[in-house]
Amino acid sequence: EDALRILRALRFSARLGFLLEADTARALHALRGNLARISRERIAAECGGLLLGDWAAPVLRAYGDVLFSALPSLAETGFSFADPLLNALPLLPREPALRWAALLFPLPSALPKREEIARVLLRGLKLSNQLTDTVCSLVREQFFPLRQDTLLEALMRMGPEGVERMLVLRSACAQACHPGRAREIQAQFTVLEQ
Repeated sequence: EDALRILRALRFSARLGFLLEADTARALHALRGNLARISRERIAAECGGLLLGDWAAPVLRAYGDVLFSALPSLAETGFSFADPLLNALPLLPREPALRWAALLFPLPSALPKREEIARVLLRGLKLSNQLTDTVCSLVREQFFPLRQDTLLEALMRMGPEGVERMLVLRSACAQACHPGRAREIQAQFTVLEQ
């Protein structure tokens, strides 16, 4: 009767770390089409809360079909909730811009307009212009080579806060995808931070 409860259940699961009971989980999958009746602002609030949870990655993987119903423009991109980059979510501070950017980092790199896709999605959810611009900047600069010799250009492109956010994001993504190299990668980022 209240489709918002579908996303609320996922938010609670991601924030509190519990598994949904099997019948409830089946119902969420079966009734996901009802999410089309929910306002974009409510979907944004629940998805934003879900992303801030320490257990967001397993919830996104288990309920990707439900999230695609809530975020249909994401489904059209070839996005995969199985991407290991999503393991970076719990390694990040609970800052909405970092969490939304981490969600969108797995957009296929072959997509010619990744930033535009991110902007359409976030504006469609009616997120603030500031949050949308910050996330889109991070998505746009995701593949910019951050090294000592490119740091000045990075500062000009992203500003000091943008570079700092990018370092935090890349560090978390590296730890999530290459746990065996975490110390080596962290040392590289520490040099850049200094």
